[in-house]
Amino acid sequence: MVNKVPFDMSEFDIPAAPRQVEKKDYRHRRIQASDKADCRYIECDFSNATIEACNFRKLVFERCVMDNVRVIASNIEELSFINCEINQFVMQDCLARQLRFQQGGLRASHWQRCLIDGMVLEKTQIAQMKISDVQLAHWAAISLPASDFSVTGGKFNDASWYASRIEQGQWQGVEIQRMSMSQCEIEDMLWQDISGRHYIWNQCELNRAGLSGLRLTGSSFYCSRLNNCDFSDSHLTHGVFSGSRLSDCQLAGADMTACQADDAQLVRCNLERVVMAKANMVGCSLHHCRLAGGDLSQADLRAAEVSTTPLHEAADTVGIRLHGATRAPAEQTAVKEEPVLITVDAWYQYYQPGIPSDSPLSSHVLPGGSRNV
Repeated sequence: MVNKVPFDMSEFDIPAAPRQVEKKDYRHRRIQASDKADCRYIECDFSNATIEACNFRKLVFERCVMDNVRVIASNIEELSFINCEINQFVMQDCLARQLRFQQGGLRASHWQRCLIDGMVLEKTQIAQMKISDVQLAHWAAISLPASDFSVTGGKFNDASWYASRIEQGQWQGVEIQRMSMSQCEIEDMLWQDISGRHYIWNQCELNRAGLSGLRLTGSSFYCSRLNNCDFSDSHLTHGVFSGSRLSDCQLAGADMTACQADDAQLVRCNLERVVMAKANMVGCSLHHCRLAGGDLSQADLRAAEVSTTPLHEAADTVGIRLHGATRAPAEQTAVKEEPVLITVDAWYQYYQPGIPSDSPLSSHVLPGGSRNV
């Protein structure tokens, strides 16, 4: 029989529960040089309050009202706003770490000359949010409805957006390093004079996005829908457009050398003077696109649909691969025969290996096995 040893709780250092303040009125308060830590404010009113030169740590605001609140030259760490209604919020010259906004609303906020490490916004209604000359790292936006969002100057690093909708905004003169957007809807957004690298827009829908004249080397738009977007004169070398649909987009003068655009659809796009040398465009579709002066040298358009786009308008088609492509009968672009691929297609046609086309596991019928060679 095992001896029963009494459990002595005094041996353990158990932290005290955070102090809790409920339904207190802080309106028109001016809080200066104050230190606050480990406190939870519930249903309090902070309207017209000014907070200056304070040190706040591990504070939680739940269902609080904050109208016309100013936070100036303060050090802030681990602040959470849960289901709060925040209007006309200003944060200036602050050092902040780990801010979290969950549900509620954040409207007419202005962030100026701050250094912020860690900011999470989840299911929060965002409107008229302005970020000016802020150095911000580790931003996460989750299921965020936002409108009139703008970032001017400063740095924006390691940002992640997921399942969010952003209507109208701009990025102006910002250094952006490593920004990822996934399953987002973006409308009327302008990126101008930005620097940095590693940008991802995967499975997104972009409407009327302005991305002209930018260095977007290696950027990804995988399986995205791009409507009326402007990429004119941008550097998109090694970019990823696989499985994407581009409609009425401006790509004139863009450098898309060695880009991945397999199974992409380009509809009524302006590709004048575009450089798509060595691009992988296997199985892509070019519908009623303009190619005057474009460079398609050594581009791979096997099994592509180009019957409504005159390839002969391109300035350079040397080495282009068009095996199995659907072209207009009057198309004059020379096609180099590829006997090996012809043999592969004939073998596939005769033996028909792989998943049957009528199987639920078959996504689509490949136009010849050679597209995978």
